[in-house]
Amino acid sequence: MAENLGVARYIASDPFNVVRMQQYETSFNLDGIWGGNMYADAAGAILPNKITSKHNIRYVPEMNGIDLTKKIRAQLDKNGYKDVELKIIGDVPGRLPIRRAT
Repeated sequence: MAENLGVARYIASDPFNVVRMQQYETSFNLDGIWGGNMYADAAGAILPNKITSKHNIRYVPEMNGIDLTKKIRAQLDKNGYKDVELKIIGDVPGRLPIRRAT
């Protein structure tokens, strides 16, 4: 799989584990990032004063999106990124597995 994607290594070498992780485990994806020199007449070597990124977090049904966001905030603060602003755009809880009544 790593060779097909052109990367040095992939998170798992077994295709079954890759599919299992995609379907049943938590993922934290970077969906977009904006920043840098975005103006035609601006100097090219100036660092941006603001960078915005959009992330998609998929979590399992037993997890809580608000609690997960609080944990991410605590980790950012712990590592010195208190200036990073988190904004929750939406929280869609995972579907609970269907259970048969016996």
